[in-house]
Amino acid sequence: MTEIINNEISIGVPDGFHIMSAEELTKVYISSDPKRWGIWDNDRHVIITVLWQDLNAFTSMLADIDATAVKNEQLTRKGYEGHDYAMEGFHGAQICGSHARGYSFTYRIQDITQHVSTLLFKVNKRIYSINCIGRNENREQDHELFEEVLKSVSFVK
Repeated sequence: MTEIINNEISIGVPDGFHIMSAEELTKVYISSDPKRWGIWDNDRHVIITVLWQDLNAFTSMLADIDATAVKNEQLTRKGYEGHDYAMEGFHGAQICGSHARGYSFTYRIQDITQHVSTLLFKVNKRIYSINCIGRNENREQDHELFEEVLKSVSFVK
């Protein structure tokens, strides 16, 4: 199955995942911001989300994805204060031939260590963030799954 987000990007939904409801997304992100989409495999305890931020024309011209990733990581770190946040490093990738920049980290919640990998990229006047959230003990399988999803991403013409 494939989903279209904002009439700009297409993303594959792997077997075993369901599209998250607004209520489920609110539990994960503790806000009701409508600029997000997600899928969840309850059995594998893995969530993949897509978040986006609209930019005005001026900001869009100046947006540097590398600097945006650094700023995003700083905000993420602040948001996970008190949850044993541990940054693992920055990484780059290509999404549909476009430069993407991201980072990985772990955090603890309810005595469970979670692993998160985030990639940011720009399409037109939006910055997208694709995130994979899963249990740390499943990180290798989750990474393979995330790579599969990233390869499925395409721009809608």
